Amino acid sequence: MSFNYSFRFAEDEQDIFHVVDFVEDYPWNYKGFDIWVNDKLKPELLSGVKKLIMGFSDGVLVANLIFQRHKIFDWLMEPKNMRVHPQISNRYFGVFMFRQMEVEARNSGFKGVLCDVRSDKKEMINLLKFMGYDELFRTSLYENNIEDAVFTKKFEMYDTGIFSPVKRKILEISV
Repeated sequence: MSFNYSFRFAEDEQDIFHVVDFVEDYPWNYKGFDIWVNDKLKPELLSGVKKLIMGFSDGVLVANLIFQRHKIFDWLMEPKNMRVHPQISNRYFGVFMFRQMEVEARNSGFKGVLCDVRSDKKEMINLLKFMGYDELFRTSLYENNIEDAVFTKKFEMYDTGIFSPVKRKILEISV
């Protein structure tokens, strides 16, 4: 891959369908992945519920970050899906897209970010720690019984304790 990189938000339906195809090309073997892509991801991107950052190399889509307002904790932003083509991994595409999501979240008045990652995804866990995210706890959040790590990042230092009710609620509803 060359060195000509660019990033932008999705601009139209064509962009959204392009990213949906990209996501489908790199599935993570989640139970119900196809259902999630077709019944949730695509309609929520088209309706604007989910936002989308796209990363390109020489005009070819090589990365994406999908994020949204958290559905329960509406003062928090939540990344939902990130993909980076294997040939350009370790070039900080993920860091750049996460930082841009944080800027958008701050500018929109969000208090922080809440995200989860499978506990066996060491590279993603290291990326989150590198970016200043704190691990809140680990539990199985989905029906696959795989342990997930829940991470948070607050934007204001004086907002102490904002994640206490989040932790309680997530543990109540986790499977």
